[in-house]
Amino acid sequence: MGAKTSLWYSGTENSMNERGLRRNYVRLRHWSLALVFWAIWMQTGTTMAEEPIFPPSGALQPVTADDFWHHERPQKTYGEYWYYEIHTDSGYRFFVNFLKTNIGLREGRCGANISIVKPGSPPRVFAREKPLKRFHEFKDKEQIWCSNPDNPEAEQTYIEGIPPKRHAIHLEIRKSGGVKLDLEFGRMVPGVKEGNGTYYFNKDKSDELAVFFTIPRARVKGTLTLGKHSFNVTGWAYHEHSYQTMLPTMFIARRVGFHTHTNDYSFNVMQLVGNKKYGRAPAGWMMVVDKDKVRYITRDFVLNGFDSQKEKGGYGIDSRFTIQANDTQNAIAGEWKLTNYMQRFVMLDQMERVMRSVVKSIAGNPIFFRGENTYSFKIKLGDETFEMKGDATHEVLAADK
Repeated sequence: MGAKTSLWYSGTENSMNERGLRRNYVRLRHWSLALVFWAIWMQTGTTMAEEPIFPPSGALQPVTADDFWHHERPQKTYGEYWYYEIHTDSGYRFFVNFLKTNIGLREGRCGANISIVKPGSPPRVFAREKPLKRFHEFKDKEQIWCSNPDNPEAEQTYIEGIPPKRHAIHLEIRKSGGVKLDLEFGRMVPGVKEGNGTYYFNKDKSDELAVFFTIPRARVKGTLTLGKHSFNVTGWAYHEHSYQTMLPTMFIARRVGFHTHTNDYSFNVMQLVGNKKYGRAPAGWMMVVDKDKVRYITRDFVLNGFDSQKEKGGYGIDSRFTIQANDTQNAIAGEWKLTNYMQRFVMLDQMERVMRSVVKSIAGNPIFFRGENTYSFKIKLGDETFEMKGDATHEVLAADK
C-alpha cells in the first residue's frame, strides 16, 4: 500500500474469536451461501473488467435526521450498519455493531455484535441475530429496535436519539454468559457527510456505498454488565452509519482502519484497496476532530505499510504504518507500530470442504486481524501545531494476497 487515496470505505466489525465463531455459525452460513452464489454467477461468463467508482459530489455538510434512519434500497444484497468504537478511560475497547442485512438468498436479519477488548488479553465476543420481523423504527420516539419492544421480558436491543441532540445505545445479548451495554452519549461533535454521502459503483451505478460520520467524537458514560457483574463505563466514542448493496469481498482487496482519542483531539483513518474489478485503486479518508467540530477531513493522503509478517494463511500483514497528508494550510505526518495481535478471524475455516473450495477459488480467503499499537502524529492545522501520542488499536482486513 502507498498510493494516494481518493475514496472512502466504511468498515464494520464482524470479527469473532474461536468461541464467538461457534456461536455465529448461522451468520457464517449466510455469508457462505452468498459467496457460493457469487462464484456460480461469476462462472457463467461474467468478466472482471475494471469498473468505475463515482464518489459523492458536493461540499462537506451536516448529517440530517434522515441520515440516522434505515435506508430502504431495491437491491437484494444489502447491509446497513450503525458502528460504534468506544475507548474507555480504564483502557478497554468496545467494538459494537447494530445491523440489518440481507444477502439476497433468504429473508434478511437484524442483530448486534459486541467485542470487548482488554489490552494484553483475548477479546470477548458476543453476537445475536434475529428475524427481520424484529426490526422496528419508531420515529416519534427516535428509536430503532432489533427485538420485541412489546415484551419487557425479552432482550432489549435498540438505539435511540438523533445526534447531536441526544443519543444512547441499549444492547442486550443473553447467550454465552450474557452481556448488556447501556451507554449515553454527551459532548457530541456534530456529524458530517461528503455531498450526499453516497458512492456509486459500475458504469450503470448499480451498487451503492454510503457513509455518514454521525458522531465524529463524543464522551460516553453508562454501564457494562457481564453475567451478574456490572461495571461503570466512561470514555470516548466514535460512531458512523453506513450501508452497502454488495458483499465486501466483491470490491475489497485490503482494508486498514485506525481510531484514537485524546482529551483535545480525535484522529480517524480508513483505507481500502479495491479488488481487480475496480482496478485495485486505493480509497479512504482521514479526519481530525477537536472538542467542537471536524477540523480537517481529506481523501488525499498516503498510507504505507511496512515490516510485513507472513501469517499462516499466506497473507502478508504489515506491522508498521506511516501516514502523510498536506495542502496549502495543513500537514499531517506520523506512524503507528504493532505491539500485539489480539484477534484473528478466518471465514473459510467454518465452511464445509466443498463449499470452501468453490468460494476460495473465486473470493480468496479473507482474514481479519485486530492489533494493539503505539502511535505518534505531528499535526498542523492552519496556524496551530500539535502532537498526538499514545496507545490504540487498528484493524486489517486481508481479502487478497
